[in-house]
Amino acid sequence: MGVGDFLVYLNIIRKRLWLIILLLIVTVSGIVFISATADPVYRASVRLQVVASEPQEVALFSSFRADASATELAAAQTDFIRALQSGIVAWQTIAELNLGIGAYDLLNNLSITTEGPFIAVQVQASDPEVAESLAVRHVENALIYYRTTRARPSTVIRQFIGEQLQHEQEKMYDTQKALLDFKLAHNLESLDREVSAFQDMIRNLLSQRDQTVLAIAGADAKIVVYETEIEKALALADEAAEKEYTATADYYKGVARALSTSLINEKATAEAKRIEVTELNRLIGERGAELTSLLNLTTEHDQLQRDLWQAESNYNFLWAKNNEAVLKEDQAMNVGFIQIVEPARRPDAPAASQMNLMLPVGAAASILGGIVLAFVLEFMQSVSAALREQRKKGRR
Repeated sequence: MGVGDFLVYLNIIRKRLWLIILLLIVTVSGIVFISATADPVYRASVRLQVVASEPQEVALFSSFRADASATELAAAQTDFIRALQSGIVAWQTIAELNLGIGAYDLLNNLSITTEGPFIAVQVQASDPEVAESLAVRHVENALIYYRTTRARPSTVIRQFIGEQLQHEQEKMYDTQKALLDFKLAHNLESLDREVSAFQDMIRNLLSQRDQTVLAIAGADAKIVVYETEIEKALALADEAAEKEYTATADYYKGVARALSTSLINEKATAEAKRIEVTELNRLIGERGAELTSLLNLTTEHDQLQRDLWQAESNYNFLWAKNNEAVLKEDQAMNVGFIQIVEPARRPDAPAASQMNLMLPVGAAASILGGIVLAFVLEFMQSVSAALREQRKKGRR
């Protein structure tokens, strides 16, 4: 661009300087008027901190949980900011405070800034009490919405585990009743103890039988000895009688009678022992049959015990997981991991006017707009003059 062109442009600006000045005056006057007549603006702010990010699921099996990473903290921060900007939360705040504005108006007066793990929420209103109430209630509603959203996976899993827990509890009660009915039907408190008792009883009976058999053998041996001694004594008595040794004969006969008495006693003892062996064999047979009957119940009893153990194990496992889910849900709902570190307070004075910032910007914009308008008007005037010149030539 040469000096001539620059002078032309400068000439156009000088020619329409009045327009530029007029536009500047109107703009500045408008800014001053709007600033002077605008309602005072009060700002209340709340400062929060993201301290951790909780896992959103309840693991059905043990899992390792590392410390919250920067990514998780950023995700929690983003989720909470999304809750602050939610129309649902805004309408809830409006309804609770009975405000005559829309969700767009509320969110338009809401500003959110972040600094590391901190979140600053600022609300502006024309009344200091409304500004404070808006900041407090909207942040509280956003926290509830955020925590409810974060707790939803734990809630869903808790409901699922709760249903399974109820089912396993009923199953456990059924298996307990089945085992109790089995014990009542067979008059058992503990099958293992009953089997052990019968085994001990049979061992004792066998031991008694063995001792009785030995006693019979001893009695039979004595019977043989007594019979032999009796024969000898009678033989000696006969021999003494033949020799007319009356006293000697009577002596040996007395010995034979004494031996006969002992023989009768031993035979009676042996017979009693044989009867005892028979009775012991009968008892051993009966106890053996009862033991066999108990052993035949072992399969059914063990199956009932396994069913009960499995039901109790499933119930205890689900009970522990249900407690874990309840704790995680309560933790997300009641404690959360975004905490208010600086609560809102009622502003003491309205916020500083923006006129000092708006005046230079508006003045600069009006001057630039005036210059552009001056060139547009000059261009339109030139085009209009050229068209009129062409019409005149055409008439000639």
